[in-house]
Amino acid sequence: MEALRFTAVSFRLKKLAINPGSQYLQDTAVVIHATEPEPALADFVVSLTDAGFTKIVVVDNAGGPAFRELFERIALLSGAKIVGRALRGTSQAALATGLNHALYAFPDITGVLAVDAGRQPEIEVLRRAAEALADGRHFRQDRVEPLTRAAAALRLKPWRDIHPLEYWKAAPPFRQPVPWIWLIWLLLLIPVAIEIRAFGNAGLISLKTWDRVGTLRFARYTLVFALWTTGFWFLARRWFLPVLAASTILLSAWA
Repeated sequence: MEALRFTAVSFRLKKLAINPGSQYLQDTAVVIHATEPEPALADFVVSLTDAGFTKIVVVDNAGGPAFRELFERIALLSGAKIVGRALRGTSQAALATGLNHALYAFPDITGVLAVDAGRQPEIEVLRRAAEALADGRHFRQDRVEPLTRAAAALRLKPWRDIHPLEYWKAAPPFRQPVPWIWLIWLLLLIPVAIEIRAFGNAGLISLKTWDRVGTLRFARYTLVFALWTTGFWFLARRWFLPVLAASTILLSAWA
């Protein structure tokens, strides 16, 4: 009996060493997107639960009947939530499906670790990423993407619906990469700056063709145009270009 009790205590201590139940692990969801995964994925997910992760979402990216048994085994052995896709999408689409489900199923999580089933990181790497995520520290490691809850929600929004300040505030220090469309807007500022400088150096305002009434009208036009476009850019960005084109035509006719 003593030997049995000692064995039980030793086993309990071993489990505590492997699964310390740290709060930051329980507050962090792991989203794994899988497209026709290898059978080893089941062992990987079980290792996550042994390490202390309790909120795991595995996305079946339209693997079909051939992989249904594997996903059922993963759910049975680890308790992970299996989210299926009827149509196969890109890795980003599968990840978005997993993030959406994680945010819905686990409303109290503080962060998400995104993992590709085909490029499984070490469990210790995921543990350190979750710890850094909880502490607000920067963590960069291949094969794992730490996202705060706000950053995970941000990933689900189309780029055109993302307010510029959201990129800055959503997930410091885990800020998302700036979309390529922002680079295009920055490049468009170059010819605008050239036009402004050339307009100022040409002395057009000082020409006699500009009387006092015309100068005031031009200044009023510029102010209205700037306020109008700035408001739409920050409040309704998806309508910025249509409103920009329409307002240019209308204000030009009015001026």
